[in-house]
Amino acid sequence: NTSVMLDYLHEGGASTLCDQILAPVGFGIYGGDIIVTDQQGNLLWYAPDGSYGELVDFVNDLHIGFNPFGITVAGDDFGSFGGKLLVSEASVEPGYDGPRIIAVDAAGAVSDFAMINLFNGQMRLRQMTMAPEGFLSDIGIDDQVLLVSVTASQYGGGLGTLIAVDESGSVVAHLKAGTSLSKFDPRGMLIVGDTLLISDASDPIIMAKGSDFTLGEPTAVPEPGSLATLAVGCIGFMLMRRRFK
Repeated sequence: NTSVMLDYLHEGGASTLCDQILAPVGFGIYGGDIIVTDQQGNLLWYAPDGSYGELVDFVNDLHIGFNPFGITVAGDDFGSFGGKLLVSEASVEPGYDGPRIIAVDAAGAVSDFAMINLFNGQMRLRQMTMAPEGFLSDIGIDDQVLLVSVTASQYGGGLGTLIAVDESGSVVAHLKAGTSLSKFDPRGMLIVGDTLLISDASDPIIMAKGSDFTLGEPTAVPEPGSLATLAVGCIGFMLMRRRFK
């Protein structure tokens, strides 16, 4: 309902609407509503009858400075977080080591789910989606995992990654489609059968399989400038060694 969203914007509520999810029918009084994240620090709900409001106000109600972006619904078998909304943090707030993923239940109660380490100048968590059981079975992971895009720039051109998080909040695998000399800046995702479609802010839509993932967290890789410095150093060392001989 475009008019309802515009009314909310005119009230000075949401500065930027980021991501949305259709709440499951069993998600309390919000079942069947659209739940939206915004950069003012809110979770908003929009009902089919045109009514709307705030499900969670992270700034004024909770005082945790959470800046929401991506949102999805955890699968029913996703441990103690099954059936809850999972929400990613767009930027790191003071006092935290990395951006967070939090869980919200149908009553609006908030709990911590995961803290994510960032590498290589990666900036923010973006969209998320649940991968079904067996999606990562080729690399030895049979359970459901949460896929999270990690961006390295605002408009594309950086070296981001895609991480897989298990029900305990641990990063168990990652996808790196680029190298330190190319770009991969993932955003939204869609799973069709056994294929993962990824919108890349640097390139067209990318297709990936579960077998394309690597076990463990992504590790720091030298940036292009660092690689160039390393190359120059190696060449200098070789010349010095040849001159010494």
